Formats: sequence, C-alpha cells, structure tokens
Amino acid sequence: MAFVLKNMQILDLTFQNNRHFLEQIRLKLYHANSASQKPLIWVAYANAPLVLNAAIVHLITLPSHAAQQLKNKILDLGFHRFYIHLPQHQQAISFTLCIGPLDKTLAQIQSSFNIIFANSEVKGWSSFTASQLSRLCLAPTTTETIHNTVLQMSICHEPQAAQLKQAGFQLLQKPDHPASSNDSIFNQTNAPVSWFYHPFFKVKAKTPALCNLHVSQLPRVIVVGAGLCGAITAYLLAQQGLQVTVLEAAKQLGAGASGLPAGLIVAQNNAGPGLAYFTRQGLWATCQLLAQLGLKEGQDYDLSGVLEKKLRANKNQESTSPIHEVQAKQHWHELAGWIQAPVLIQACLDHPNIQVNFEQELHKLEEVTLNEKTKWKLLINNQTQLEADAVILTNSTGINSLLKNSAIDWKHDAFQGIAGQVTWAKWPSPFAKSSLKSFKPEPTVLPLHPVNGWGHLLPQVPITDKKQNTALYWLIGATYQPLNDFNLRSCVKVIFSEALTQSSHQANFNKIHDLLGPKTVEHLQASLQFNHSLLAWQGIRWVSRDRYPIVGQIKPQLYVCSAMGSRGLSLAALCAQSLVDSLLGYALPISHSDFKRLHPLRFI
Repeated sequence: MAFVLKNMQILDLTFQNNRHFLEQIRLKLYHANSASQKPLIWVAYANAPLVLNAAIVHLITLPSHAAQQLKNKILDLGFHRFYIHLPQHQQAISFTLCIGPLDKTLAQIQSSFNIIFANSEVKGWSSFTASQLSRLCLAPTTTETIHNTVLQMSICHEPQAAQLKQAGFQLLQKPDHPASSNDSIFNQTNAPVSWFYHPFFKVKAKTPALCNLHVSQLPRVIVVGAGLCGAITAYLLAQQGLQVTVLEAAKQLGAGASGLPAGLIVAQNNAGPGLAYFTRQGLWATCQLLAQLGLKEGQDYDLSGVLEKKLRANKNQESTSPIHEVQAKQHWHELAGWIQAPVLIQACLDHPNIQVNFEQELHKLEEVTLNEKTKWKLLINNQTQLEADAVILTNSTGINSLLKNSAIDWKHDAFQGIAGQVTWAKWPSPFAKSSLKSFKPEPTVLPLHPVNGWGHLLPQVPITDKKQNTALYWLIGATYQPLNDFNLRSCVKVIFSEALTQSSHQANFNKIHDLLGPKTVEHLQASLQFNHSLLAWQGIRWVSRDRYPIVGQIKPQLYVCSAMGSRGLSLAALCAQSLVDSLLGYALPISHSDFKRLHPLRFI
C-alpha cells in the first residue's frame, strides 16, 4: 500500500513578508474537493525575523488579547507554530513558520511533504539545498507517481535544474497529471515549473506513521495519567481521529500537581536561554489551545499580564541586607496571566474520542511483537490486562517504579521530586467589592494583576466549587522541598504534618513580604478575619536533572511526556504537541535539535 499522509503537508520556501501565503491558502481551499478535504499542515520558511501582517494575525486562533500582542510581535529566529481556522471552509491549518538560514533550517525539519513551493533565487540556495529537499519528499513505494511529492519552482535556472535532477526530481511533462488536473495551484496562469520526486536510485521506504492505518483499523492508544500533560496529549490525539483511553490511578482528575486550583502562565526569562525559548514558544501553544477548547477569558483564564520582580542586591549595600531591602528589577509580561488547570484538564478530556478510567494503577508493561508489529500489554491493579498499540506515560510520580518493574532501561535519578505548598483563601464578597478596587498597582499595596518572582501572587481568581458557587480567591506560593529519598519520591502524595503545613503557610507569606512588602501581607491576612480560613494545596512537581522536560520515545510505541516542574501550564501544550506530531509523522512545532534536547534517554 502506498504511503499516504492523513494530512496534506506543504512546505513553502517562498514565504517572505507574507506576499503569497494567503493567496495560496485561498486557492487551495476554494478548489478543494469537499468530499476528500484534508486538514493542511503548512510549514513556511523565511530567512530573517519578520512581523506577521494583520491579515494572517486575524486568521490565527488566539485569545483576543494574545492576537493583539501578536500584531506587534517580531518573530525571531527559530520555529513558531500557529493555528489558522477557516470556518467557512471547515478547515484547520497548522502553520509553522521557520526563520533562519535556508540549509540549516531545512536540516532541522524532519517530516515528509506532499507539495513543496520553492524558488532557486531564495537567499541561501546552494548545491546542498536540492538534496535537503529530496530528504523531505515522500519516498515512492510504487511505480505510480500520483503519491509522489510535487515540487513547484516559481524560478528555476539551469544549474538548479541539474541539481534537482541529480537529487531525484523529474520534470513534470504531462499536462493531464493528476496533480495539475485536480489541484488549482498547478493551473494558474503562467504557472511555475512543476517537478515530482521519482528518483532513479533506490530510496529507503519510510515507516508509515501511526495515523496512516485505515479508519476502521485505528489503533488503541493508552495515555497513562489524567493530569495536565496526559489530558492535553489525549486531546491532541483525539483531534486526529484516534480512539484514546486515559488511565488514572486516583479517583478523580488532577490528583497530582495538576490539581492546583490556578497557576501562572508566563515566559521564564530567568530560566536560561534554552528554557526561556521553550517557555515563550509554549506560551503561544497554550494560548491557542485555550482558544480551540473555547475556554472563557476572565473566568477560566485571564491574560491580564504578569509583573516579574527579580530581587537583586544593591551594589552599595552589604550582602547581609534583608532581602526586602534590596533593589528589585521589574519586567512586565504583557502576554501572561493565570489559568485554572482543572478546568483546562476537564475541557480536554471531554472530547468524544477519549475514555477516562479512574482507579486504574499501572504496575507493569510487557512488550509484545506480532508480525513485526510492536504492541504493549499493561498490567492494571495487579490483575487486569489491557493491550495497546501505543502507550504514552505522563504519570510523573509512577514512571520510575513502573519502568523498574517492567525491566525497561531507565536512569532512575533523571527525576527529582519537589514537594510544595500553595496558600490560598477566599475573598469575602463585601470586602472584595469595596476595598479591592481601591488599590493601586503599586508594590506597597495589593496589585490587580499577578506578580511573579520570589514567590508569586494571584490576587483575584474566580473559582467555582462543586455546588457551582463562584467566589474570588487569592493564591500565594509556593514552597520548594526537594525529595531526595527514593521511597518518598515514589509516593503518590507527600503527607504534610500539621506543623509543616503551618510553617509552609508562613514561608509563603514571607515570600510575599519580601516581594511586595508588609502591607500586601497585612491585606491578605485581613481577609481571614471574615471567618475564612487558609487553604493549602500540597503536591509534588517533578523535574529532570537538567530542568528540561522529558518528552519522546523510550522504546518502540512507548513514549513519555513529563517533568514540567512548576512550568506545566507554560510547557505542557508545546511538549504534548511535539510528541503527538512526532508519533504521527507530522512536521514538529520545534526544531529537530530542540526536540532531541528533550529526549527521555538523554541521561543514559
């Protein structure tokens, strides 16, 4: 059977200043056969930083606040993933913009494309470019050329034509070729020269992606863990038409770190250049996920901006000065805010292709090979066996013991558990309505927007309880307690003593005291005089030794997406999307080298 991608993937090397992109999109959709319409995956290239024009920004699926910020955002070197939804065409376009030197950028793309738009006069074209393009073509598996990659050259000089022929491209001679008769892109006036990839040498066939099975043979995918990573991963797979089963060891959603009532979504500028880049890219991925799920801004999340305060000692002060007396370097994150993680998780798992099974603790995995195809048997609750074509582990707390029980090679000290507590409480309604609005966003009073730095403050979050009553809450935190004992790290939840809980409350108040001053602490504590007690969220956040997430394949058809630490809301969507695209054989939202940096076996 010929290797045919489920989605139509297009590589556009002619994208520069957005001149032809919108017209190509319009023509492609206008003339598409609605009966065989395929979602588009469009990967575009530009050689220098640019700003997306207003027409494209208008089409990108982002919350209104995020879209407004994108209009003035300079897209720097690297990969940038966006989603374009055209309801009138019932189409969704995955759009990835790659910016950088041509050959270096092509080397970072690992996928196969149905159509390639190119121009031999593009800046950076070399003799190596043609071979790079051939690497990105569908490998022919039959003598027919209908499924071969088509290369459209708007300008092709003789030297470049010779390079293309040497790389395995053949000039399209017949005007009645299926590509030219059924697709309007190839029937434009003064149409460019078309080539198709049909090399004269033998090409190793590429392994079909998981999604290329017939719809009646959709494999069973099991996601272990119904936390933030598990829910988003399951949703992205379900969006591709796969049937997904989610196994959760607890009795309810968000039993681990993802159960935090609300958390920050903000770029981490002080996390090092690599992690800072990931959080910036992850921010856009999360914003687009919020829009796709239809979550309500101001209720389920709020991109009100976040003030980051980095405390640093004054050069004229001695290092022994109290921390609240040192200078604070401030940075305002315009596109940032808070998200209610439980709401996001529930929205992802509400997809009709997802089935969630609770109290299903996975104890052991067994790899089975049948007819050269790998499957996995799962031992649930030490008695029930399930079978899956692919397993994705997102249950950070149980991964170490699970892989050890399954005799799967794994560096057990790759993970580190960080126990933590967030302090939160309800604002009394009269107090919040009368006094809260009178405060000015100054460091000495309660700000109206979140603050991050030495600890963090979410001043107003509307949270709905099980009885569907909504009230405003404030949240401060968080404490960090490394867990060095392996047995403790294997626990589902750290059991905090009453004394430790109270000391953690005080530690969180001390952080806000240092960050925003004593008046803010006094104001928060004043709310407790209205018969509202302090609440504590306690759990474990899992990080890797090098603080990068752990995402990728451990063994054939066995994957992991974990170790987001305290940056889960900023990183989970990007990491889950990268894993799903890799699993399905699609173009990644990040570069290949960046994806390798997340590889789960990098510590071995």
